[in-house]
Amino acid sequence: MISSLAIALVLSAWPSTEFPLSSVQDGALLALQDPKPAPKADKTEEIKKLCADFDGLITQRGKQDDEACKLIETMLIKFPDCGAKDREAIVAALAKSFDQKRVVNEEEGEDPAKVYKLYTTSVVALSRMGPESVKPLQKLIGDRAHKANRDLLRRAVLALGKTKDAGSVGFLLDLRNHKENVLVAAAAEALGEYSELPVEKRKQIFEELLKVLMALKVEVDQAQAGGTPDNDKSERYQTISGPILGTLQRLSGHEEREPDKWQAWWNNNKKKKWPVD
Repeated sequence: MISSLAIALVLSAWPSTEFPLSSVQDGALLALQDPKPAPKADKTEEIKKLCADFDGLITQRGKQDDEACKLIETMLIKFPDCGAKDREAIVAALAKSFDQKRVVNEEEGEDPAKVYKLYTTSVVALSRMGPESVKPLQKLIGDRAHKANRDLLRRAVLALGKTKDAGSVGFLLDLRNHKENVLVAAAAEALGEYSELPVEKRKQIFEELLKVLMALKVEVDQAQAGGTPDNDKSERYQTISGPILGTLQRLSGHEEREPDKWQAWWNNNKKKKWPVD
């Protein structure tokens, strides 16, 4: 009969197959971790050719704008997967669109939407290419060569808001006193895109827009009460009040329909956490 001591000696000599618990845990964690994403291809020949082809089309005085717009669609598809340099190249190519002269021949009954298709398609694309597209959009908004094309500038202001670039808040707020009503309205609407900013920043935007709205309302009301309505100010109020009211709601998470009620709500809630009941 084998003694218990002999069995113990045999077992003690057998090599252990156990692993330290810490090693098992570390291995499991490494296995669960996502691998590092592969770097995106950059400065590629494909994007270089795409931009060169686009440049060749837009310089044909509008004759190839339809084809150029098709390339813009391709740029939009490829942009998210591009490296930093290729993204910059695409945005720079699109920005060249606004250097091309397009003039509507009213005598021949040309459709402005068709003539300006290159501009508007480029603006829409740039709205989805932030933050690289922020500077070209800001430049376009202030471009004197396009100052008469208020619809294009309105689209550019809205596109800037779509980028959600926090650094553009000040730029958009500066438009609140612009002489063109449509641009003030567009800036107010664009600022509604910043509803995800920290609450203190949203409160600053809210307060500035409310000041513009209430100051103009007082002037309009006083003119009407005095029997001498100011048509220009009334038109401005009608144009900008809706977008401002909509943005006040988006920024605060609260809903009111009258400027006076918004002022009362602000007085009661400007120091409270938003949204409030």
